[in-house]
Amino acid sequence: MNFQSRPDALRQWIIKNMAPIIFLSAFFLTIVMGNLLFATDFGHEQLARIPHYAVIYDFPTVFSPLYWLLLLLPFFLAPPIIALVQRHLESPIHRLCSKIPEIRPLDYTVFTGIALCHVGYSLWQAHAFSLYGTGVDPVSSVEIRFQILAGLRFWTMAVLMSILPYLAVYALIRWIRHSGPFWVAATIVVVSIVSVYMILLNMKWPFLVFAAALILTIFAYSKTYPYIKVSVGTVVLFATYLIISTHVFRLADPVPPAVVAEADAVKLDGDAPSEQVAVTSTPPENEHQPVKPAEPERAANPPTDKVHPRTNSSPHAEAKHHSSVKQQPNARHVDTPKPETAQEQKQAEKPETEVAPDTAATVASDNNLTATPDTLSAPAETAVPDAQLPAKSGSQLLNEAIDLPKTALRRAPEILFSGLTRMAILYPFYYQIFTEEGNVCGGILEQARRGPDCRPSTYIYTRVFGLDGFEGRGTAPTAVHISGYSLGGWPIALFAMVCASIILGLITCLPTNASAMIGALGIMGAVAGYHFSQVPGEGPLFYDHGLVWTIIPMAIYIAWRKFFTRPKV
Repeated sequence: MNFQSRPDALRQWIIKNMAPIIFLSAFFLTIVMGNLLFATDFGHEQLARIPHYAVIYDFPTVFSPLYWLLLLLPFFLAPPIIALVQRHLESPIHRLCSKIPEIRPLDYTVFTGIALCHVGYSLWQAHAFSLYGTGVDPVSSVEIRFQILAGLRFWTMAVLMSILPYLAVYALIRWIRHSGPFWVAATIVVVSIVSVYMILLNMKWPFLVFAAALILTIFAYSKTYPYIKVSVGTVVLFATYLIISTHVFRLADPVPPAVVAEADAVKLDGDAPSEQVAVTSTPPENEHQPVKPAEPERAANPPTDKVHPRTNSSPHAEAKHHSSVKQQPNARHVDTPKPETAQEQKQAEKPETEVAPDTAATVASDNNLTATPDTLSAPAETAVPDAQLPAKSGSQLLNEAIDLPKTALRRAPEILFSGLTRMAILYPFYYQIFTEEGNVCGGILEQARRGPDCRPSTYIYTRVFGLDGFEGRGTAPTAVHISGYSLGGWPIALFAMVCASIILGLITCLPTNASAMIGALGIMGAVAGYHFSQVPGEGPLFYDHGLVWTIIPMAIYIAWRKFFTRPKV
């Protein structure tokens, strides 16, 4: 009896605290573990191969007591605040959630059908169906991604990243609860279509995060063998990560590992909002440059409805690329050197796509949508696939499909190294720069203005990678409290961590035995816990994967059911 009750109690505790567990686990794996590695002789040896990463060992603040205290702050501050929120707010939240209705099958069909059609039509308008898979190398694949995203508005992305995953999780919960064959069919159809839509973006993180949400749902609501199911799902998810990384970036044996890392660092992961979209490739002047760290794949787009062309600037791949922190660019405005040769002028006149932010409510530049590889072996003119090239034959596609798992396994070490270090390496730069120089980009109020000249994420990118052609556009976001530190030192870091902990605490108060609407919101809240470990505090709330875009339609539906529908007789 005790043997069976303990696993049940452990599982219930994990389910209840899923959001903070994911937040702390993701933060440890992606940021803390890397910094612990950097402090060892082995880590020092590895970073010594990457000149503008190795400069962290010259920082006077690196590995100091306060350095570690800020890094480990979530582990000390989040648990007691979450426990305090649970103690005082869990009961009233449970009472409120008990009044939330289920979504009726007809309503679900109408709402989900409209959302799927809207996103599908938008993808078709953006030529996603024809562009996907036309990339022939990492660079052209990234350029195809930018072309697709340039044709999608923020609200379309919010539907795809927030509302449709919520509806898919809702249907899965109803299926597990044996609510009828309708929910079985709905789950299969919605999960399949949403997966295709996300893969068509030519990105890794949206589909992987969506799949992780489904695995969490199975763990939380499955009545039989939950640990076995989650273990199998995790292995499949890991294999999928390797395969998608290999496919999205068209990895093949001739492609140097540095290019793999560079392409993997191209974030669209605003895991945040996008201010601009730009893709440029440069000759292989420095083939062995490191991974450009960035937020998980894409940190979501900011609310924006305007898409317009913009003139591209010269890449200048060799322009002081390793000056790193020793440079002192203007925090308010960074000028890109003007092209001086005819070839540079020609490339500078090449159009690039930009997504211009519409509102001040979101931080537009905290999106790695703008970071691009600059160690490619072909000029920009050859990176874009020729639309007139003949389609691949069936045998070619079959051979590629067969070779894909082999290539993924062969490239696994470099893909994993990129994933585990690209976020961790940013922290020493954040701490050094914003400790020694203060909040050079201004505080919270200044960042809340529309289109500020300086964002911490774009400023850090330029200080780390120099004038590589993407200064002011390439971004390097980091976790919520570290982002807060960049805006006002310890007071804002503590404030950001307290706010994030309160939100995570509220998510833990959601009951799992209430309406599936609440259960699905809890799963999306757990996903938000992951995003808190990767992007500034506004990201999990207002980016295109933000909770706000899930809660608003929920509130509208609940109000409609309460005030405008007749009760059953």
